[in-house]
Amino acid sequence: MNQQICMVCASDRTTIVRPRAGLAYVWCRACDHCTLIHEHADAATAFEAAQQHYYSHGSVLLTADVNLFEAENVRIRHEVLGKHLTPRCRVLEVGPGAGHVVHWLQQQGHQVAAIEESPTLANQLAARFPDTIRTGAFEALDVAPGDYDAFCSFHVIEHVKDPLAHLQHAFHAVRAGGMAFIATPNATSWQQMFFRSLSPNVDSAHLFVVSHRSLRTLAVRAGWQVVSCHTPDVTSGWVRVLTKALRRLKKQDEEATAGHYAARASSRRMKIAMHILQKASWPLRGLQAGLGYGNEVLL
Repeated sequence: MNQQICMVCASDRTTIVRPRAGLAYVWCRACDHCTLIHEHADAATAFEAAQQHYYSHGSVLLTADVNLFEAENVRIRHEVLGKHLTPRCRVLEVGPGAGHVVHWLQQQGHQVAAIEESPTLANQLAARFPDTIRTGAFEALDVAPGDYDAFCSFHVIEHVKDPLAHLQHAFHAVRAGGMAFIATPNATSWQQMFFRSLSPNVDSAHLFVVSHRSLRTLAVRAGWQVVSCHTPDVTSGWVRVLTKALRRLKKQDEEATAGHYAARASSRRMKIAMHILQKASWPLRGLQAGLGYGNEVLL
């Protein structure tokens, strides 16, 4: 394949990495942005296939309860939003997942709207949050300019066809002086740098894996001013490396069995194991986060 130019920083210092058979990314060595290579389909087809794969027959991702694998991330979301949002904001969340953030925002007295592209997930969410959920691709939907005080996109931008368009449409939707909160897997996390083939960040549904550098660059190009950028690391980041290794040893389909261990998170043994891992891994994860190598970018 000819040398490719990075879509973010326009560098030609790119190389192809193959985390496993059938999965390849163009990795930019200048800004660490990773772009999935669609060897057998274009980006739109790949996106639709991923949506069908994860949501067509139900998923652990659709459960309303916060399980142990999600709890730390959800707590971080709440802390960040609670710190920056003023009372009674109008908030737009794209890709609300199981609705944990929507529920919390409503409890705090904010007016919330959410957009979900997967019809299966949108229908389930609409039953829990009436008059809150719109179905469709956010970038293609009409949103009144400046209609919102804040925009949330948590682990969505890695799935969209055009990350820059995602951030530009968010900029259009938020009033002057409003805020955006973006979270996504970190391409420069230790999980990905040292265990690339087992990294939870590489997946056929992840069309991109960004770094804090590439996400900052995209945000500024879209019109945003970056206030802060963190790389938190939660226990589940390393647990997902371990569980991917276990599933590989068992010769299981790594993507078809995604969430397999999370489904057992309510068991007493799993709770004890997660508690021990959380305490034991805290020094490592704290160091990761402090040095900028945590498994999530939170902009």
